[in-house]
Amino acid sequence: MSEKSIKLLSTVYGEKSKKLSGKHYQKANCCLFLQRKDEAIEHIEIAIDIFHNPEPDRQEITLSEEEKILTKATQNPRDKEQGFSRIQY
Repeated sequence: MSEKSIKLLSTVYGEKSKKLSGKHYQKANCCLFLQRKDEAIEHIEIAIDIFHNPEPDRQEITLSEEEKILTKATQNPRDKEQGFSRIQY
């Protein structure tokens, strides 16, 4: 699950987002538990590097884009709840 979280978060926020540092630390702990020391060291080094040299998170949806989504989704009254759900998540 740590690997899947790392892939997902790196896709969403970028590969050097601070949000990934903790996930690499978790992956290192899992590797230590499974006796994969070299892989554990690699993930600890990545976590430390991200912590000390992070990149800003990728831009998330801006308010104007949210308004566009809501306007488009609410043109049909039946889709009003679905549009709100899209923005909420």
